[in-house]
Amino acid sequence: MPACHLPLVGIPTCLRTVKERVFHGVNERYPSAVIDAAGCLPVLIPAIGSKIDVCQMLDRLDGLLLTGSPSNVHPSHYGAEPSHPEILHDPERDATTLPLIREAVRRDLPVLAICRGIQELNVAAERSTNGCTRFPAASIIVRRGIPLMARMDRRTAWR
Repeated sequence: MPACHLPLVGIPTCLRTVKERVFHGVNERYPSAVIDAAGCLPVLIPAIGSKIDVCQMLDRLDGLLLTGSPSNVHPSHYGAEPSHPEILHDPERDATTLPLIREAVRRDLPVLAICRGIQELNVAAERSTNGCTRFPAASIIVRRGIPLMARMDRRTAWR
């Protein structure tokens, strides 16, 4: 399928400092999985918080992939005490993903969360419903030889 017709899957990035320079990035396996397993085109979303117009961003996407990361959601987002100083946090990713998730769920946009992404999904659910989780839980059964993700289609994708 030509790239201009591929569904677009947004992948929020993390901020990383390498040799005193700050980069937006994700582990290579995530964009590769979106391309190879789902037949979609990954779109990296920079961790720039409120500088992103969430509605305009989601207007262009067919789904969201919330990735794993060495960092965790900051405890201030779910009313907990600050964590141990050695635990990594990425406040710009938090500021980017939490509003994205809330709006994506409101729109019924497909979302796949992995590791840190599950933390983000849970925090967004709690915050948006005052403790009552409104996001449905799902079980995924993986069998050898069957792709985990199907090609993105707004009617059936990731549901």
